[in-house]
Amino acid sequence: MTSRPAVSLRAGYRRYHWACRDGVLRLADGVVPVSGFVKEQFLARFPGFDAERVVPVPNPVNVASFDAASPGAFKRRVGVPPEGRVVLSVTAFRFRRKYEGLLHFLPPILELLRENADWYFVVAGDGPSFSWVEREVAGMASAEVRGRVRLVGYYRPIEEAFREATGDRLLSRTAVSVITDALWEDYEAFCQRD
Repeated sequence: MTSRPAVSLRAGYRRYHWACRDGVLRLADGVVPVSGFVKEQFLARFPGFDAERVVPVPNPVNVASFDAASPGAFKRRVGVPPEGRVVLSVTAFRFRRKYEGLLHFLPPILELLRENADWYFVVAGDGPSFSWVEREVAGMASAEVRGRVRLVGYYRPIEEAFREATGDRLLSRTAVSVITDALWEDYEAFCQRD
């Protein structure tokens, strides 16, 4: 009995998996992603799928949770002075593309911090690669700005972070999907209120 190389077994499994997936998609009445971004990604991956059958339905959002967030609590908890401006990133450190994206955009963010002494970069999120990314960020940040870069790990309630962020919000696209387009729109509406 001769054994087949592992690569051909993997390739065979992939073809079987793709055929099953494609068969299920042909039978589906529709697909319900959690955001417009996920819809775009789905249609890019499956260009033959009817876009009319892909209807985003955002996760529900309790807008009152933004009202309940204590003003100044986030800055106090992460060590940012009350007058400090916060550039916020919310992500998970579970997937390589997420933390590579953070590291890719870190140099211009560090430049922004060098030019603005009252700005802080705060990253909320956790996962298996958190410690590794924390070390990489520490190595990339100069002593001048290192004290204004905060990787705070898992942060709850996240509404406090969004309420206190006074700079741009830097969300990974997947995080936006998880938090949902609805949360983002509700937050923007919250910021416009008196």
